Amino acid sequence: MLVCDCCGIAGNYVASDLVEGSEPHPCLYVFGEAGGYEEGKVGLPFVGPSGKLLRGLLNRLDITYKLDNVVPHAMSRTPTQAEMMQAWQTHAAERVDISPFTKVVAVGTTASQWLVGKKITTTRGRAWYNNRLGVDVFCIGHPAAVLRPPPKGKTREQMRAEFESDVTCLGAWARGNDKTNTYTYTIDALPTGFSKVFPGMLTAMDLETAGLGGEVLGVALTAGEGEAHYIIQPDLTDLRQLIRTQPSVWHNAAYDLGILGDTTTIVDDTMIMARVLGKPFASLQALAAYEFGIYHQSIKDTLEEARVSEVDQLPPEILAAKAGEDVDLTLRLYRRYNQELYQRDLTSIYNLEKQVAPIIRQVEANGMLLDMTRLQELEQTNQSTTNYLYSQLSEVMEFDVYTYRRPLKCKACGGTGMLLSDGFVAEGCSVCAGTGKINERITWRNPQSPYQVANHLKRLGYDVGATAKADELAGIDHPFARDMMQYRRAKKMLEFVQGLTTESKDSIIHPHFKQMGAISGRLSSSSKENPL
Repeated sequence: MLVCDCCGIAGNYVASDLVEGSEPHPCLYVFGEAGGYEEGKVGLPFVGPSGKLLRGLLNRLDITYKLDNVVPHAMSRTPTQAEMMQAWQTHAAERVDISPFTKVVAVGTTASQWLVGKKITTTRGRAWYNNRLGVDVFCIGHPAAVLRPPPKGKTREQMRAEFESDVTCLGAWARGNDKTNTYTYTIDALPTGFSKVFPGMLTAMDLETAGLGGEVLGVALTAGEGEAHYIIQPDLTDLRQLIRTQPSVWHNAAYDLGILGDTTTIVDDTMIMARVLGKPFASLQALAAYEFGIYHQSIKDTLEEARVSEVDQLPPEILAAKAGEDVDLTLRLYRRYNQELYQRDLTSIYNLEKQVAPIIRQVEANGMLLDMTRLQELEQTNQSTTNYLYSQLSEVMEFDVYTYRRPLKCKACGGTGMLLSDGFVAEGCSVCAGTGKINERITWRNPQSPYQVANHLKRLGYDVGATAKADELAGIDHPFARDMMQYRRAKKMLEFVQGLTTESKDSIIHPHFKQMGAISGRLSSSSKENPL
């Protein structure tokens, strides 16, 4: 492996790569963290499976872009801060050609932390100012996260939709489409009656609250005639009466009407419309970029620009402008989607979903009564089944040997570090405990590990993937595969029952329903802690 003469980092050099679109400006300068195995062979960034996914989505934007890495070398690990500093200082001058026409993009959490100082969970889908470069940096998730097994509570399709949403918003931001229509924002304080605002007209509405579920700071309304009203500290009784008597459209009405405590009124909802039409996104920001090519600021963007941390700290005129743009986009989406529903003969389906929404809000508000006796029986039965099958499966599985990089306490010589977890069997240290660097080899049989299950099935002569999925197990006529399927079903039921028990209060749970969120198309629900 070559060592760079400039920065001293080991790894094949990975050059930058310019991809020209039909529009020379703006030019996106896209930074990853470092090259991988494929990049080291080819000598270009983002040429592996995840890189090809990113390139494909960027090509759809038809914008000129340049791909690069903070560390321009192929590495088999995440670069350290010191390595990124060294590489940036020695290579940036010859590679980074930032100009007024350049817009910088950070891909993934390592590049995000280097370029804007924050993790991607905070920065993704938004632009942040970089003092070092003197430009804004738009952060997107890493395409590799789409290809890996999804985290608990998410599907691969949801992970891809989130990543595509990032790139779609990036395209709108790059072209500078960050404004909606020019509106006259009328700021009112406690009007005598909402009905005088847009009498009898379909009105797009949006509440602004002090945080999720917090105090109502104001409500924005528009009927689409170049005028939006933002009413400060509205009379909620008056507002509820308006919603019951006048047609209205919201984006994610369940949240706003939940704040108002309205569980019966049928309203239009552009989020449900988007779901019925099969749109790949749900958020207002992503749909604005997808449908209109508009980069619509999120409330986080607005807080960042105003240099405040809480919504109630924003000046009324800024909050009025933000809320006014929200209702403008909501109304525009409604008009487009209403026509598309009619053209695709989906209006009746949408109307059914619209009528179901208040019923769901009622169930969420009132809660669901649990049969605790039955839940205890199910927990005991499935706990017993999982314990028995775990023991049986562990007996027949072969040991897999792992070398842990983190320090572990050696049972042989008493070295310092972490204690061995239950289920691990020490085989001895490869390094003397006196050095303080214990690299202990351990063996482990774990039926909960999809990787180990797959390895055991391969030893039995069955061709399975890396994680032995349920459909693969179903096709194997072997006692181990049958027991493993039964174990997984019992384990899943046990976690489900325990989740219900944990979330209940006085035998009642208040789940949040995802009316059209399940990939399977079935109604699903979740709580703050557990999928239900």
